[in-house]
Amino acid sequence: MTKKNNTKYMFLSLLQGTASLSSTSSVQITILDENDESPAFTRIFTTEIPESMEVGTFVIQVTTVDDDIGDNAIATYSLFDDASGTFLIEPVSGNITLLRPLNAELISSYRLRVSATDGSHDVQGNVQIDITDVNDNSPVIQLPVSFDFPEMMPVGSTVGTLQATDADIEEPNNKVYFSLKLASSYFDLDSDTGLITSLEELTFDPTYPMTSLPNKHELLVVARDLGTPTRSSERVIYINVMDYNDHAPVFEKSRYRTAVPESTRIGNGVITVKAV
Repeated sequence: MTKKNNTKYMFLSLLQGTASLSSTSSVQITILDENDESPAFTRIFTTEIPESMEVGTFVIQVTTVDDDIGDNAIATYSLFDDASGTFLIEPVSGNITLLRPLNAELISSYRLRVSATDGSHDVQGNVQIDITDVNDNSPVIQLPVSFDFPEMMPVGSTVGTLQATDADIEEPNNKVYFSLKLASSYFDLDSDTGLITSLEELTFDPTYPMTSLPNKHELLVVARDLGTPTRSSERVIYINVMDYNDHAPVFEKSRYRTAVPESTRIGNGVITVKAV
């Protein structure tokens, strides 16, 4: 029950002489409040804020009630734990503000310990602040980005599978899809799994260098997340068509013949044959 100033009045009667005479007067008695009640927090304090919140922004207000009256009912606030200077509380209003940038990928929630005092009594409470993820990281395609693919493989054969990571912690911010920036007539890319498969039966051409077409292909792959706004990155993927041992060597001539003097020493050359 809330205390109020109590005023009581006393009526005095005075008698004098043999005749009944009287007079009255009032006395005001004021009951002063004693600080005998502790402040109490009004509720459990929880809130969510985005990791992109600007420094200096209001986060949440803590409040208390006190059955005392006047100055005895006024509480001031302080933080036992300010999360290494991340938050500040205003002593009179109880307003908590942000002092340092947030990163949900590093710390996704804070539990602050708050003290309230009315000058005679101290109470403690907790403030739970959860940090919501913002799409502030782009997906990155991981190694390997180069694949060896044997020639003469049937259409639909697996070349390799791409992997991508996104430092964001929640979907859809870290949900990644793949696409080809430039369409390819030789390879297909599955947008969900990152699986690369062949669209044609490829052959190794020995008349060209191993580091150029048609023996080496380049795909420009885009990895994109589903956050808002969406973020993406690009990476070149290399596919090397490898020579398959599908040709037997052939001698340049069908017959080789030479004369060898009987004085030829052991180990001397006799004839040279070639095969391609």
